[in-house]
Amino acid sequence: MHDQLTGIFNRVGFDEHVQRALVDGKRYGTDIAVAMIDLDGFKPINDQFGHKAGDMVLKTIAGRLTDQGRKTDIAARLGGDEFVVVFTDLKNPADLPSLGERLLARINLPIDIETGTQVQVGASIGMAYTPVHGDNIETLLDVADKAMYNAKHTGKGRFAIAPV
Repeated sequence: MHDQLTGIFNRVGFDEHVQRALVDGKRYGTDIAVAMIDLDGFKPINDQFGHKAGDMVLKTIAGRLTDQGRKTDIAARLGGDEFVVVFTDLKNPADLPSLGERLLARINLPIDIETGTQVQVGASIGMAYTPVHGDNIETLLDVADKAMYNAKHTGKGRFAIAPV
């Protein structure tokens, strides 16, 4: 259910909690948004400072993704330097740009690694939301993943909302 390194949900835990969020959303008439996140600049940190520093970066990012101020949101590490955040109880898709900007700002903060050095990573983020982009997690993740790659192609440190 949880990623061993970061302590946040792994894919199994993520799927279970998102399924509940989708059911609740249909019941209460709210939507969810999926933000697929790929860290930019992570590999050079791992290469230059070692895997211990890389692990520290991943743990820090995981903490930042779970500390968004909304207890109902779901964060998971899907593998490597790829994360996902699901914003539950979305009432207005017009809120997506501010959610994306907030994620980028939190990820972009400097990180202290054990060597006394500060490092910084960025992220490319793709976002999709119900019901416009799908009504199941597989479809939403696929659409958000494509939007993330579109964000990467426009320049790292960006987010993109999938087109309607």
